[in-house]
Amino acid sequence: MFDFKKETGAQLNDRFLNRTALSLLMLAVVYTLEVSRSLAANDIAAIMNRAGGILSLILLINLLPVTIKLMWFKYKRKPGCNDPNGFVASTFKEAAVRGFTTSFIAMLVALELSRDVLSVWSATVFLHIILALTLGVLSISFLLANRETEPGDDFGDDLADEFDKEPSA
Repeated sequence: MFDFKKETGAQLNDRFLNRTALSLLMLAVVYTLEVSRSLAANDIAAIMNRAGGILSLILLINLLPVTIKLMWFKYKRKPGCNDPNGFVASTFKEAAVRGFTTSFIAMLVALELSRDVLSVWSATVFLHIILALTLGVLSISFLLANRETEPGDDFGDDLADEFDKEPSA
């Protein structure tokens, strides 16, 4: 089992980024619920409102402890916390670029749709759709790029071995 008391600064930084991505995914779901709530009947909207509140609370519980610990590490100037060049940090940066690109494209699409097709929706609904899409793309692309294989899972190794084999006659 992992001992959190012996966690290095780099491990803490990686854990913070993983928790941030998971929290961003939850936030994307909250924004999706907000859009759905604005389009749903009052009975269902109340349930969606409560679900969004519960997800927001889980998000806070997920992110707050690791954020406080990271801030404490940085305050104590422990090594490894300020290294933004690790694999997880670079993966997060790449995912952020994908999220930004998606938001830019979504804003252009929303601009065109708002003129013709969806003029009955408010700007808040469009903003929530764009935020949900952006945060969802960022978090999902990070989580997919950063997923770890199980110790007994050698699928990637088997696949690499297939490509490394010499063609047989």
